[in-house]
Amino acid sequence: MDVKTVTLWIDFMANQKVLQSEKEQKLIIEKAVSCGVTDIVVDAKIPYGYTTFPSRFSGHVSDFPDGRYEQWAGRDFVKELMMKGLKEGVRLWIKLDVFTEGHIDFPLTQQLAENEDWHVSYLGDRLSGSSQKEEKGSEKTIFVNPAHPKVQNYELNIIEEVVSMYTPFGIILDRARYPNRFSDFSEYSLAQFSACLTCHDQSVSKSGGPIGSFNSSIDSITSFEMGENNSPFGLSHKKMIEQVRGDQILRYDRQINSWIEGPLYHKWLMYRAKVIQNFFKKVRRSIQHISPSTQLALYTGSWYETAHEEGLNWASPTHSWQPVPSVCKQEEYLTTSLIEFVDRIYAGCYYPKIYQSERLTQELSENTVEGSVRRAKELTNHVTELHGGLYLLHYRKDRSKLKDAFEVVGKNADGLMLFDLVYFDEDLWDVVRSYKHRVNEN
Repeated sequence: MDVKTVTLWIDFMANQKVLQSEKEQKLIIEKAVSCGVTDIVVDAKIPYGYTTFPSRFSGHVSDFPDGRYEQWAGRDFVKELMMKGLKEGVRLWIKLDVFTEGHIDFPLTQQLAENEDWHVSYLGDRLSGSSQKEEKGSEKTIFVNPAHPKVQNYELNIIEEVVSMYTPFGIILDRARYPNRFSDFSEYSLAQFSACLTCHDQSVSKSGGPIGSFNSSIDSITSFEMGENNSPFGLSHKKMIEQVRGDQILRYDRQINSWIEGPLYHKWLMYRAKVIQNFFKKVRRSIQHISPSTQLALYTGSWYETAHEEGLNWASPTHSWQPVPSVCKQEEYLTTSLIEFVDRIYAGCYYPKIYQSERLTQELSENTVEGSVRRAKELTNHVTELHGGLYLLHYRKDRSKLKDAFEVVGKNADGLMLFDLVYFDEDLWDVVRSYKHRVNEN
C-alpha cells in the first residue's frame, strides 16, 4: 500500500539564505502542504556544534567564526518555522546533530576548548585528523566521544531544552554514532571497555590472549569518573585497565598495507553499539518525562553493512536479512539494538538507480532505491516505522525516475522523506503533488 506520510527535510545550512526571509518561509510551508507534505524536519543543532535557537548550553549559529550565519543573530529558526508549520497543520520534527561539536577549519567551540577530553581519539597519528572517512572525505565535523558521560549529559541537556521549549511532534537524532571504526581509542573508552569484559582466570596477555566473556549490560559503568592522574576508577584499578590496548582491537600492518582485526575487535564493536543504545535509552526516557507525546526518530543511511563500524545497530534483533557482517549475527550483538527506543527510522536510500534489475549482481542490487528500502524494511522487521529517504539531486535531470522512486519507496516503506528543500523547483513540487493526489485517491 502506498504511504500517505511525506516528510520534507529542511537543512539549515543549505537553505538558510533563502529562509532569512520570513515571507519565503511562509510561502515554502504553504507550497509544501498544498503538495501533500505532512511532516517537516527543522534543524536545531548543526554538525558544527552551534544551535539555530537561543540555547542556554550552546553557542548560536550567528556566532560561527567566519560570520556566514550572522544574519540570524537574535533569531530563532526553530520557532519561526514551527509557528508557520503549525498554522498550516504540518507536523514538526526537530533534528539535532548529536556527537559533533566543531569544524576542523575554525577555532574550537567553547565546549571543545574547555573540555579537551571530549574529543574523539583516533587510532594512530595518521588518522588523528580524520573525521568521517566512512561517510565522505570532505566532511569537516569534529566528533566527540559518545561514551564520555559529560558529553552525553551535554547533548541530553540540549535535547531536553528543545523538547521543553517547543514540544514538537518528534525529535530526530543525526550523527548519534561514532565517526568510523578508528574511534574512539581514548584512555577513557579503553578503560570503560575493559570494565565491560568479565575477566576469568586468564587475563589478556600482551600478545592479545583470551579475555573471557563480554558483559553486554554496561549501564552500571557508563558513568564512571576518572580517578587520580586521570586514570579511570582510580589507581587501585589501574592494573585491570591496562589489560586492553588499541592494537588488541585493530592494528595496521605495513607489510600488507591493510588493517588487521585483533582478538577483541568484535567485542569492541559490541561495546560501542551498547554505548549508543544506552544513549538512545536515556534520550527516550528524558523525552517521555518532559513530553510523553513527542516521538523519537533516528536518521541514518540505509547501508547497514557498515553501520557496525560506527556503533550504530538499528536493526531488529529478529531480522532475517542474511548478508550482514558476521559480528552482526552474534547473539551478544543482537542485544545492542536501539530500535525499541525509536518511533521512526529515517533511512537514506540515496542511490541514483531505482530498480534492482538495473544492477547485474545480487550484491550490487542492494545499491538501488528499491534494494536499499527493501533491505531496511527487512532489517527493521515492522518493529518501528521505516521512512525511506530520497536524495532529490539524483533526479533533477530526469523527473520520470523521481516518479519511479516515489512509487518504490511508497510500496516498501511506511513513509517517504524528501532530501532536501534546496533541490526543489516548480517541476519537482508538481511531482510530489501528483504522487499525493494518486495516493489519496486509492
